[in-house]
Amino acid sequence: LNAWEEDDGTVVLWTPFCKNLVIDLESDDINRFDMVEYRFDPGGKLLSKEVIDDTVNVEFSVVPNMGEFNRYGYTAIQDPSTPGEGFFSGICFWDMAERTFQTVYHVDDKMGGEPMVAQDEVDGTVYVGTYTYNMKDKKSYFVLYHGETAEVVCRILMPHRVPYGFHGKWISMNELRGHFRRHGMEEPELPSK
Repeated sequence: LNAWEEDDGTVVLWTPFCKNLVIDLESDDINRFDMVEYRFDPGGKLLSKEVIDDTVNVEFSVVPNMGEFNRYGYTAIQDPSTPGEGFFSGICFWDMAERTFQTVYHVDDKMGGEPMVAQDEVDGTVYVGTYTYNMKDKKSYFVLYHGETAEVVCRILMPHRVPYGFHGKWISMNELRGHFRRHGMEEPELPSK
């Protein structure tokens, strides 16, 4: 999920941890990942390992700013209601300051993909998005949540099927312009927002 250095030099790592990882996409069995916190001293010696939660099976972690403390982080939820590896039933919103979490489950025959974050460049508001697929109606949606409250901001019907496992990353306008410059590409006309 994330790692950061505290003022005293302690490195803190939050990560989904799986004791016995088995990669078999043909199996109906799913791997079990619990959220765990590791603390290391500045020399790299393990100081502690604590299971933050062992009730929600989580994978595919994301935070707005890797490598620095973020109060909130997000993981995909996989549970027995999903038809196997790579299908996610919801998103877990982690509060790393309070050491708590909130879950949001997809409903109405929907399975989701991994969460991705977007941060407003003006006010810093974080949003979490994911693609969902309604297995009954055979329609894909993009769903955007507020990163702190987990409230739905919007739900957009996609014009075509978005496959499971579709990865996503929000790229700011400045990052996109930097990409064009770095690769010697002519910058296309882009909207200002």
